[in-house]
Amino acid sequence: MDWHGAGWRLRAARAELGLTEDALAGAMRRWAALRNEPRPDVTAEAVADWEAGVRRIDPATMRLLWLALEVPGWDDTAQRVDTWSVFRPARPEANHGQRRRDLVLSLAALGEPCDLDAEQLSGTLEESLRVDEPLVEGLTFVARRFPKEWGQHPPRLLRQHVHGHLQVVQALLDGMMPGHSRRDLESAAATSATMAGMISLFVDLHEDSAIYLRLGARLAESSGDTEVHALALMFASYLSSAMEPDARWPDPGLARAQLDVAVRLVSPGTAPIARAWVLLRAAEEHGWAGDELGAYRLLDEAERLSSIGQVPADGLVSPWTADTHLAFQGEVAAMCGRFDQAIALLEGGVAKLGPDKVAMRPRALLDLAAAHARQGNVDRACELLVEAYVLARQAGLSDHLPRIVAVRRRYLAAHAAEPAVRHLDELVLTR
Repeated sequence: MDWHGAGWRLRAARAELGLTEDALAGAMRRWAALRNEPRPDVTAEAVADWEAGVRRIDPATMRLLWLALEVPGWDDTAQRVDTWSVFRPARPEANHGQRRRDLVLSLAALGEPCDLDAEQLSGTLEESLRVDEPLVEGLTFVARRFPKEWGQHPPRLLRQHVHGHLQVVQALLDGMMPGHSRRDLESAAATSATMAGMISLFVDLHEDSAIYLRLGARLAESSGDTEVHALALMFASYLSSAMEPDARWPDPGLARAQLDVAVRLVSPGTAPIARAWVLLRAAEEHGWAGDELGAYRLLDEAERLSSIGQVPADGLVSPWTADTHLAFQGEVAAMCGRFDQAIALLEGGVAKLGPDKVAMRPRALLDLAAAHARQGNVDRACELLVEAYVLARQAGLSDHLPRIVAVRRRYLAAHAAEPAVRHLDELVLTR
């Protein structure tokens, strides 16, 4: 090997990232698949040949090398997600423009640049550094498919995938691309950030959720994606809602303000299902505030919209089903003191959740338990809380446990001496 040549530079760049030849080849193949241009020929042997200077490299392969070396990869094995990493480069100077140009210039040498004149070489370099349409389309497709996986995998695992995708897209946003591609890529990042915020919210990681949702709202606003912007604000409203038993920062005024903005964003130009979801969430806040008439007006309009709207194949509202509204209607009924109606609706919603919805069932059971507790059905409420606890433990959803405790403390405090509550306390509060 020429220890001062292009092959050595490639090996040094690979070693800096701690990548084996096989790992680098795998990363390149993943980027190629994302662009819908499979490259089975990119192997560890090919990497070794490039480093040895015995195999030439073409511009398309050079692009894959740049992506694999300069853009942080998806880490699907991390035990803990560093949420704050979305606000800083994955590694120092990873996106420094001159460094990228120097790297690609050295890689171009592996393609026998002596055959290119200066103008052609310059064009090759610029093309290799550019984020192009196939890459943007691939990343957008992945971002919009994540919501379909909600409820089918452990939330922590899904959040790892979404967080990794978000980091990749953010790193690419520093690259050169046409204006419309940048808007599409920002929209993809907004979708991933909002999805990560939703997952964090529903497993009670409130600080993480706030970080993701703030980023999602900012990126959606920048890209002009009003639907994602509205949904980010809608999920963020839960963080300040006083109706949540485990609310960390209760501020009903802020929650209502966020929902007011979300409702304006999902004006008639937005998909009916997205509008319905925002209105259902707004109905909950109206119900909690004692505005029963306003809450039911919003529920009626949401039901009308859901009846005329088509559920999209992907995107944040793609998990919507014909039964999504049941939980919201049940929540509003409970807030308005209609406990028999609330329990019937919430039980119907729980019954619709199959065994594949591992991440959704414990939370639905908690809502049902709260309704029973508010009606005075202490034994049944405790049974449901115990069931939620067991399911959460079996599925590795330990983040649900604080919410179970919060429901018990808010709605069963006056019944602490009853046997069912004591049994629940022994099971949950002592763990």
